[in-house]
Amino acid sequence: PRPAPALSHADQASEAIASVSVLEQAAVSSSATKQRHALYKRFKELKVDSMDVSEAVLVRDVLYAMQGIDGRYIHFEDASDTYVLDATIFVPAPMRGLVQRLCEPGWLFRRIRAHLRKPEEGVIAQSLKGAIQDEMAEYFRLLAVLEGQIVLPETDSVRLAEDGLTLRRLAVWSEEPLQRLRTIALILDGSDGCKGGMLASRVFEYSQHGDPAVALLVERILRQVSAPFFEMIRKWVFEGELEDAYGEFFVKAKDVETDEELWSQKYFVDNAMVPSFIDPVMTSKVFNTGKSINFLRYCCADMAYVRDSSARGLEAANDLAYGNSETMRAAIDGAAALTNAHLLSTMRTKFKLLEHCDAIRRYLLLGQGDFIEVLMDMLGEELGKPAERVRKHNLTGVVEAALRASNAQYDDPEVLERLDVRMLQASAGDTGWEVFALDYRVDSPISTVFDPASMAKYYKIFVFLWKLKRIEHSLTSAWSQHMQIHSELQALGAPRDTLDHLRVFHGLRNEMVHFLSNLQHYVMFDVLEASWDALEKDLPDASDLDELISAHKAYVESIEQRALLSRDSRHAHAALCKVIDCIAQFTSIQSRLHVELTEAAAKLHAAAETRGRDAGWGTDDRTEEEIAAALAVPVKLRESAQSTLEEYRKAVWALLRHMEDTDRLPFTSPLRFKLDFNEFYEAAHGDELRGAPPGHAPEPSPSP
Repeated sequence: PRPAPALSHADQASEAIASVSVLEQAAVSSSATKQRHALYKRFKELKVDSMDVSEAVLVRDVLYAMQGIDGRYIHFEDASDTYVLDATIFVPAPMRGLVQRLCEPGWLFRRIRAHLRKPEEGVIAQSLKGAIQDEMAEYFRLLAVLEGQIVLPETDSVRLAEDGLTLRRLAVWSEEPLQRLRTIALILDGSDGCKGGMLASRVFEYSQHGDPAVALLVERILRQVSAPFFEMIRKWVFEGELEDAYGEFFVKAKDVETDEELWSQKYFVDNAMVPSFIDPVMTSKVFNTGKSINFLRYCCADMAYVRDSSARGLEAANDLAYGNSETMRAAIDGAAALTNAHLLSTMRTKFKLLEHCDAIRRYLLLGQGDFIEVLMDMLGEELGKPAERVRKHNLTGVVEAALRASNAQYDDPEVLERLDVRMLQASAGDTGWEVFALDYRVDSPISTVFDPASMAKYYKIFVFLWKLKRIEHSLTSAWSQHMQIHSELQALGAPRDTLDHLRVFHGLRNEMVHFLSNLQHYVMFDVLEASWDALEKDLPDASDLDELISAHKAYVESIEQRALLSRDSRHAHAALCKVIDCIAQFTSIQSRLHVELTEAAAKLHAAAETRGRDAGWGTDDRTEEEIAAALAVPVKLRESAQSTLEEYRKAVWALLRHMEDTDRLPFTSPLRFKLDFNEFYEAAHGDELRGAPPGHAPEPSPSP
C-alpha cells in the first residue's frame, strides 16, 4: 500500500487544536484521567514535531547568545542592534517571542562588555570595572550550570528529552540575572565619561532604589568602587598626602611661590569631585585636616606630629569604608580634633601668635604711648624735610633710639627685631610725615594669619592714627608757642587788639583740641580697645586655623569700619580728612604767626638795646602807636585764620551729618554727641542744611 502523506504544519496545528478540545472534554469527566494524559502527551509531541529544530538546540543557542556568542540559529544583527532567530526555520510565534525575550541578557552583556573594553584612566574607574567583572563572574557561573542541564537528543530528532532545560525553565532561571544585568548596564551608561568622586556619585544614585535586591547589588558595587577613594581620604587626613595621579579626588593642589601661600592658595576643593554620600560638613573637615597636616609639615617643620598622625591613619584604615558611616565620621572627627588642637597650640606657644598680635597693636596701632611720644619728638626734624630728602636708614636709627629711650626696650627681642621703618609712596609736595610708617615684619607661619591683605589694612590704620598723632603734636606745639609769645607780648606792652587776636587763635585752637581729643578717645577706646577685647575672647574659642584667621580678620575689619576707613564710610572719612586738613592748616598759620611776632618782638628788643647804648639809658622811647604797629597781627594771617575757621566748622558739620546715617555708621552715635554736645554746630549750620538727607550734607555757603 502507498504510505500516508506527511501532515503539513497547518494540519499538525489543526490536529493539535482538536486534541486540546478532546483534552478539555476529557477533563470534565473524572473517569477520563488516562485518556487525558495520553492526549496531552500526544499534543506535546505534535507541538515539538511542528518545529524544524528541537527546543534543546534553541536553549543551547540562547545560552550562547547570553554570552554574546552567535549560535547556529540565533545571531546578532548589527543593523537592528538585537539578536534574531533564523527566519528560514519554522518556530511557532509564541516560542519565537520567548526566544527573543531570552536574548535580552545577551544584548545587555554586549553593552556591558563594550564598556569594560573601553580604556579607562583612574583607579576609581578601574575599581568599577573590577566590581562589574566580579558580578559578571557570578553570571558566567550561572550560565555554566544552566548549560550543564541541556539534554540534547542522540539523533537529529527534534523531540525534547523529558528532564532537560526548556525555554520556559530558562526564562525562570534568567529572571534574576536579567535584573542584575539591567542595573549594571544602567550604571555603566550613567557613569560613562565620569571619573573620581563624580563617578562614585553616579553609582550612588542607583542605590536609592525600592527593590532591595537592586539596592544590595549597587551597594556591593559601590563598596568596591569607593575603596580607593576612601584610601585617598585616609592618606590626606592622616598624612597630608595627595595620591591622585588622575585628578579623581576632591582636594586639588596648585603650585605656589612661597610657604606663606600654602594655607590660603595652594589647596582648594573641586565640588564636582565630592561624592554625594559625603556631606559638606565632612568635606570641610577632610579638607581642613589634611591642609593642617601639610601646614605643620612645611610651615611649622613639625615632622614628629606628622609621623604620629600617619601611624594613627594605619589603625583607622578599616574604619574608612562605604557603609561605615558612624565609624568613618568618628575617625575623621577624631583626626580633625587632634590635628587642629595641635596646630593651634603650636601657633600660640612655639610661634607666639598672641604676642605678635599684641606687638602690632602696641606699635602699628600706637598703643605703646611712651614710645610713640618719644618717637614723635625725635622724628620732628627729620620728617619736616621734603619726602625725597628723607632716608630710610636715618629714620631706622631714630626708631631704634626711641625704643631705647622708652619702656619698649624691655620688650621681647624677637618683637623688637621685627619692628622696622616703611617708606610709603610719595606725592608731589609731600614731606617726611606723609611717607613715614612703622613696619612689622612677619614670616611663615604667622604670616598665614597676618596675611598681606591684613597687613595692608594695618598700614592704612597706622597712617590714619599717625596723622591724628601728628595733628595732636602740632596743636600741643601751637599751645606752647601761644603761651610763649603771649607772655612776651604782654611784657612788651602789646596793644589790646593784638592780644584779642591771639585770644581768637587760642579759642579756635581749643575748639580743635576738643574735637581731636574726643576723636582720639573714640578711636583708642571705642575702636581699638573694644576690638582688642573681642579678639581676646574670639581667639581662645577658635577650633581650627581657619577660625583663628577669621577672628583676626574680623578684628582688623572692625577697626577699619569703626575708624571710618572702610568703603561704606568713605564719605564720612572724606569729611573727617577735611577736618584734619583744616586743623593742620590752622597749626601752620599759628606757626607763621609765632614766627612773625617773635621776629617783631626780637626787633623791638634789639632797637631798645641799641638806643639804650647810644643815649645812655635803658628805656625805649617808642610811642604806643609804633609798638602797636610793630606787634600787630598781619591782616593776611587774620584772613587765613578766619577762612580756616569757616572751612573747619563746615567740615565738622558735614562730618556730623554723615554720622547721622545710622544704617551705615551705627557705632558713631556716641562720638557725634560728644563732638556737638551743646548743638553748637547744629545752631551754626543746621538751618542751611535742614533739607539735606543724613549722610549727604551739601557744602554750605561761606558765612560773611
